[in-house]
Amino acid sequence: MTRILAAISAVFITLVMYSFAQAEPSHIPMTGSNLIEGYSTKTDAGAKGRYRIDLDKGVITGGFKGLKAVEGRTAVLAWVHDTVNQKSELVGGVKIISAKNASGKFKITLPEKFKSGEFGSYEVLGFTYEADGTLEKDGKAYKVTNAPAEPAGTKKVPSPAFYLFGALPGADTEQHYCGHGKDFFFAKAPETQTCYDCRCRQKYSACIKAGA
Repeated sequence: MTRILAAISAVFITLVMYSFAQAEPSHIPMTGSNLIEGYSTKTDAGAKGRYRIDLDKGVITGGFKGLKAVEGRTAVLAWVHDTVNQKSELVGGVKIISAKNASGKFKITLPEKFKSGEFGSYEVLGFTYEADGTLEKDGKAYKVTNAPAEPAGTKKVPSPAFYLFGALPGADTEQHYCGHGKDFFFAKAPETQTCYDCRCRQKYSACIKAGA
């Protein structure tokens, strides 16, 4: 009986270890701004989300809540963004959003150049709202039909204005808080960083001083 129990325990431990070895990578948290169009700093906490990258399948998967539709701009697109050099590159379509789907899941196919998991100087995965008609549903995915040249801004904040964003895997960066509100950004060179998610558009050091 003892031998049987020992054998069962050994099998169980092996299965547990195998499960850990096969476990998918942890989700990366995403946080949204509440300083930009469609949100109120008094009533909204901003969007929240999480994502992970599956290099075997070449996709980004995740979920979100709290995304609010903006009239005329219901196409949510994903970008990688370099906060130091202020450049962005389109990754793909996320969702066509409405007031009824403020939460949901997403699956984005990685462009070929990023399928190795190397993102170069890009530090952030960010979502923007783009003009109606930018996306069309293609099965369970969303196809970009009219790719914008750069991420859209808003009436309050110039481009880029990310509604949901999180650090990319391997990003050499730290999280820094803006001095004007609950919003934050990622930057590995805060002394040269423009506070791009805030309407002030000042350098980080000036923004912190002004908002103190």
